[in-house]
Amino acid sequence: MTLRKKQDSIREYHSICRTTCCNCPTGCGVKVFIKDSTIVDIYGDEEHPINKGAFCPKGLLSYYHLKNPKRIVCPQIREGLVDPFRTVTWDEALAFTSEKIQDLSGKRGKASVFIHGNESAPFGYLAGGSLFAKHFGTPNTPYRFFPYPFGHQGLIKKMFGVPGSRLLMNPPRDWCSSRCILLYGCDLAASDPITFGPIIDAHDRGTTLLTISSKKTITSSKATLSLRVKPGSQSTILKGIIHILIQKGLFDEDFLRESTTDFDRLRSKVESFTPQSVAKSCWIKKEDLEKMADLIGRTKPLQVIAGDWATRSYLSDEDLLMCGALVCLRGSVGVPGGGLNLLNVSPFSWEAWSRGNDNISQVMEDVPPNFSLDNILLDSPDRVGALIWYGNPCTGMAEGIKTKAALKEIPFIVHLSSYPNETYNYSHVSFPMSSWLEYSGLVANNNGRAIQWHNKVIDPPGECKSPLAFWYDLAHWCNIGEHFPWNGKIGIIDERKAMDFYLHQNPLTRAASVEKLDPEKNPPGGLLWPCTEEADLDFEESRFLIGRKGNVRGKNILFERHKNYSLSDRRFPTMSGKISLSGHAGQKDTDYEMGFQHQKPVPDSYLSEYDIKFPLILTTGVLVDFVEDFGYFVTDRDTWTANMMVQINPRIAKVLGIENREIITIENDRGTISAPAWLNEDLDPRVIFCPEGFDPYQPHMGCESPLSLFDEPVANSEKKSFTMVTIYKAGQDKPKSKQNLVRFLRNP
Repeated sequence: MTLRKKQDSIREYHSICRTTCCNCPTGCGVKVFIKDSTIVDIYGDEEHPINKGAFCPKGLLSYYHLKNPKRIVCPQIREGLVDPFRTVTWDEALAFTSEKIQDLSGKRGKASVFIHGNESAPFGYLAGGSLFAKHFGTPNTPYRFFPYPFGHQGLIKKMFGVPGSRLLMNPPRDWCSSRCILLYGCDLAASDPITFGPIIDAHDRGTTLLTISSKKTITSSKATLSLRVKPGSQSTILKGIIHILIQKGLFDEDFLRESTTDFDRLRSKVESFTPQSVAKSCWIKKEDLEKMADLIGRTKPLQVIAGDWATRSYLSDEDLLMCGALVCLRGSVGVPGGGLNLLNVSPFSWEAWSRGNDNISQVMEDVPPNFSLDNILLDSPDRVGALIWYGNPCTGMAEGIKTKAALKEIPFIVHLSSYPNETYNYSHVSFPMSSWLEYSGLVANNNGRAIQWHNKVIDPPGECKSPLAFWYDLAHWCNIGEHFPWNGKIGIIDERKAMDFYLHQNPLTRAASVEKLDPEKNPPGGLLWPCTEEADLDFEESRFLIGRKGNVRGKNILFERHKNYSLSDRRFPTMSGKISLSGHAGQKDTDYEMGFQHQKPVPDSYLSEYDIKFPLILTTGVLVDFVEDFGYFVTDRDTWTANMMVQINPRIAKVLGIENREIITIENDRGTISAPAWLNEDLDPRVIFCPEGFDPYQPHMGCESPLSLFDEPVANSEKKSFTMVTIYKAGQDKPKSKQNLVRFLRNP
């Protein structure tokens, strides 16, 4: 029996289907109310351990998505980008696609076929795309387009023995055990509001909540102490905190001696990051830095949560290394409430799916382990013969103007989505995708280290199909269908058989099955991985209900003392069996030797010669009701608020004579965008803010993406989180406006 309020619809319905929301990595349980094969309402599932009946705007967007008249429901093809699309059947689109791909791979080689993926893509797209790439013979699989630090080549893997894409040491149900939680570079209240719930619960119970971010957010407004730092200087703050902890002896000597190596290298690395220099570099008060270090140093266990699905790609190896070092200094690894938690994790490593195939093993040796599609399009666009991608990645590409020009030169682009968005307009083929409510599948990328199942609730419209069904069909058209042995009825994929295949093939989920995940047949919440043995499927003892079982199955804490990590004979599956505080891993580490140990704090000067030309810092972020695939799709949002995009400090607005709602222009060497101004006192006067996801082809969006003004992408990040710009109002004297702006910013 539950003590929670039963969620029930006020509308008439005939049946209820339990499933799992797929609109963000939280993994909320959902109850869908159905009448005459039509969804009449959606509520959170009060029995689910994650959301406990709550449901956020992202999930509710799915209800509107199903009825959106702009939705694409039939395949479309065209020969060239200047030609109009024509509607065809699914088989005609497949024949067109397979012929083009095989023709291009014959002329340019199979390595000219690129399958782009990001972490917000559905499991079926990543799984099917990786398996297709393996047997087709291309090395350009979805995992190669994930943020560099999170893969097997990242320093976090050398530090803990586990790549960042799998590193969530304690799930949300354990966060109440933390006595201090540090949120680093994320705004969970906006990006993952339900995931933020357990953090607020812990804070209400007395847990110290700290945030480090470049802007004031809803998340930071709830914190015990928040540091709003200069964009790009977050890792400098961490080094300053570690410097103070070491200087004051606020570290766990026993844990460091027993479980870590390279403490002296870490000490040397942060030696120059004094409170005075760090505070000046990062635009904060020295007293606030010291206060945060003191709160961390005198409270344990400590938990660090770094990034979210929107900011994850901005994090560098250095960010993750310092976050890991911080929890190690406090001895907060392998204990309830402690550890490093990198959200949106998955037990599946698509890197492994590309190995062991004779057709591509040699090709893979010649390709860097991780790369950015932006870099490829800028540096060597001729490498791309065919490109397949999902959703609307165009709105998130750095150097937007240049990369989009390069996209026009790609011979063949295949788009999997539901709307005529910006990415659609650069494509030659459009395959209509089903909503997660219209097919069944796994939910494996999430914030809770759980594998869950989402049930099909209704039939899709037109010829919409699931992403996995697309790969299944394309594989058969490309004569590699024998590697996708999941036949259901004729022309229909057996999703359950397919997902059991992936679960059993993957070492960390081999004890799981669809039968044990289905929320219609099992308690909601899925299974916590790693689950390699039958014993891993048991309900864990609840520390709140002595002698009774908890409500989630699987292991709670990773790296517990005297317990080996799954599939390993050591607590930490590193070369030394210990955590490397330098990410050195007992072997020569190129990144470290190239200068990490000599790194100095960021320059504390502001308004250099380049800064005078572009004196403001543009940052981006997500809105609470933003779903990448749908665009900004709240039908009842006021038109003015939907368009109100550029946030600036009122003091800057006064200097430039800008009123609320007036159209302003943002400019740098890479181009301009124009949008209404939103005066917001929560912004630093030196910073302006735009939401991500600008798309001129979606409703409300009438301007270029702010990402088109971003600096060139860097090696360890798909896109940068900020760039330098100037702003002005239409009709203003631009040189005079900039002169006034610079004069003010020299002494803000």
